Amino acid sequence: TMAETKRCPYCGEEIMAVAQKCKHCGEWLDEPPAVPEASDGQEAPAAEENEEELEINRTIEAATRKGTMIGNIIGWIVVILIALILVASKKHMGRFLYELTK
Repeated sequence: TMAETKRCPYCGEEIMAVAQKCKHCGEWLDEPPAVPEASDGQEAPAAEENEEELEINRTIEAATRKGTMIGNIIGWIVVILIALILVASKKHMGRFLYELTK
């Protein structure tokens, strides 16, 4: 049986319809927490402002995760290139030393 699915509203990946957290981007899918009342007599911020702030924070977190992933990929590419250069130079050095000893 195929489980019902939906798209994550943050990253667009397909997830289970009953999911509470996206397995791809890690975002929680439930409603944002209620806005607490201000304790100093001031009005609590409007719900729209709080939702806008949550959306900005989610966007920043998503960008940070993507930046980290790109940094990891670049790091591995550099490591692989260095390893290839070392292997190639070792082979070249071996031939050079062989020619010296003839």
